[in-house]
Amino acid sequence: MAWASQFESPATDYQSVTLCLDDLLIESKTTIQLHYAQGNDLEARGIHDGDLLIVDIAADAQHNDIQVGW
Repeated sequence: MAWASQFESPATDYQSVTLCLDDLLIESKTTIQLHYAQGNDLEARGIHDGDLLIVDIAADAQHNDIQVGW
């Protein structure tokens, strides 16, 4: 026996939003490389061993930027 309610679910007020991290984090998909951080030297800057780094190899370095070498 099916149960029916005359009240709508509160979830019907919310719409599903599609979120694309590529669009939010990557400006130029042709100059992006992904690397994993190794070591703990940058923990004070919020980068920990094993973190996935999104590196734009064509970006011009700015003051206080973190530069990645490999």
